[in-house]
Amino acid sequence: ATYTLRSDAPWLTAPDRVTLSGEVTVVDLRYAAGGLAAPGAYTGVVSGWPAHTLAGPGFRLVTTVVVPADVADTVTLRRAVPVESGDALRSFFTADSARPFEVRVSSGLGQRGLAYLHEPGGAPFREVSTRPLGIGAEGAVYRVDARDAVRGEYQAVASPDPGGRMTVAGGV
Repeated sequence: ATYTLRSDAPWLTAPDRVTLSGEVTVVDLRYAAGGLAAPGAYTGVVSGWPAHTLAGPGFRLVTTVVVPADVADTVTLRRAVPVESGDALRSFFTADSARPFEVRVSSGLGQRGLAYLHEPGGAPFREVSTRPLGIGAEGAVYRVDARDAVRGEYQAVASPDPGGRMTVAGGV
């Protein structure tokens, strides 16, 4: 079967068409690095459409590219970012092994939620990975000393309590 490929992200491209043959077919997807300059997670979907499109796409290829911030620079949210119930604010940064760093995440006055820190590869931070959020000095603070620092991409996550919303500020 032959499918027309369409991308929903300007930075993600695919061939115009692909013909599926056998059990495995390789589809070469490419991304434009210039469209991924700011730190964050970028997700794009390439859909494969058959000749008769009434049933929708025959398949979807989901691609996520993470562009971390460099921990050598201070990473700070320039403004309070609103986070709705059921959502999460995810921040990515690159750490160097044997170089200590600190992550701070706080919420607005009277707002409740949780912060999470994940090491490279997605494992929870080796100490306490989940911490309650609060305002200012009452926010979640993760201190990663040189013995615990792992080289790679870390992820800090903030999420409001169920049914709540909050504003998040923080930095590395």
